Amino acid sequence: MPPSDADRADYVYGLARELADWWDRLTEMLDTRTPPPAAVRTFGALALSETHDCGTAWAYAVDSTAEAPRVFCPACSAGGALGTRAAYLRAPVTAVGSGGSPAPLRIAALDAVQTIAGGLAVVEAVVRAALGDSARPSARTSRDTVVQATRYLGRQAARLASTEDDDIAWAVDELRRLVGVLRAQVGTARQVRAIAGPCPICSTWSLRALLGREQIVCTNSVCRCQKDTCACQQGRPHLWRFSPDPARDEWARLSLILDVELYGLLAVDGA
Repeated sequence: MPPSDADRADYVYGLARELADWWDRLTEMLDTRTPPPAAVRTFGALALSETHDCGTAWAYAVDSTAEAPRVFCPACSAGGALGTRAAYLRAPVTAVGSGGSPAPLRIAALDAVQTIAGGLAVVEAVVRAALGDSARPSARTSRDTVVQATRYLGRQAARLASTEDDDIAWAVDELRRLVGVLRAQVGTARQVRAIAGPCPICSTWSLRALLGREQIVCTNSVCRCQKDTCACQQGRPHLWRFSPDPARDEWARLSLILDVELYGLLAVDGA
C-alpha cells in the first residue's frame, strides 16, 4: 500500500538524520590517509578497477599474473607493492596533490562536502520560504550549515510530508540527491537486500533492493517487460524507483502485487 503521511515524514526525517550522522565521517575522508570503505576490496581478475580510488593508474609487480595481480598505487603507497589487501593505505612518503601538504585532499570527497553543504543551504532556504518560516542567518562553516539545516529539516518532516507544494517536492527530491552523494562516498550505497517475493515480470525470486539508490531491481538477466522503451529491453535490469511523491512512486504498486511491506527497507540504518 502507498506510504502514509507518517511514513513519508519518517522518510524525510531519516534523510536529514543520515546526512547529520555521516557528515563527520565524510569530512574525515578528505585526508587521503583515511581509507574510504570502497578502497578495501578483493583483488581478483574481475574485481580490479583500472585505477586506485585517488584516480592514479595501478602499477603492477613483476610477478603479477592475470589471475593473481599484485598491484600498488604509485601515488599512495610510496612505491610499495600490495602485500596485503589494504597495504596501499599507508601514508605517502612525499606529499601529493595539495601543494606539498602532508595530508593531501581526496578530490571526490571534497566535491561531495561542497555539494552537500551548498545544496542543504538552498534546500533549507526553499523550505523556509514555502512554509512561511523566517530565514536563518548564514552559517560560518560548512559543518554549521549541515548541522543547522538537518536539524531544521528533521523538525519539519511532518509538515513537509503533508504539504502539497511543488517547491516542497523539489526540496525533498534534492535532499534525496544529496544523501545519494553522501552514500556514494562513505560506502553505504552498496547495501543490498533480497526481496521476499517473485518478480511480477519473470516470476523468478530475483528481486533485490538497492538501498543506497532507493531502487528495486530484478537480477534475472533474461527478465523483459512489455514496454519497448524500458531499459530491460537493452539488457539492463528492470527496476522500480521509490519516491515520497505517491504520483511517481513505483514501489507502491510492487508492494501491492507482492503483498510485501517494502517501505521498511528505507529505515535500515546506514551504519
